[in-house]
Amino acid sequence: MAGLSQDGLGKQIGVTFQQIQKYERGTNSINAHRLYDVAMALGVVPAFFYEGYGSKEKPTEPDNISVQGINMIQDYCDIPSAKVRQTFAALLREIAKGSRDGL
Repeated sequence: MAGLSQDGLGKQIGVTFQQIQKYERGTNSINAHRLYDVAMALGVVPAFFYEGYGSKEKPTEPDNISVQGINMIQDYCDIPSAKVRQTFAALLREIAKGSRDGL
């Protein structure tokens, strides 16, 4: 969601991308200090990671985003050419407009 790769996040907090993968999978636990570093790198408060913790309700996705949408945003950010990104964004807007208009 923040547009960071595992490698980029690792560099910001001083660990390898392999360590980030271990945190992500739960292979390695993460201490409070490292969790704070991750939160700062992602621009969120540490409490963000605990939202819904202890609740018996199943977590839900935000209304207007999905894993596919997040992946698409990350892929878009990885396009090195600003001109290509702008062209792609314009194409996507046209497709969405046509879909809304019933075309």
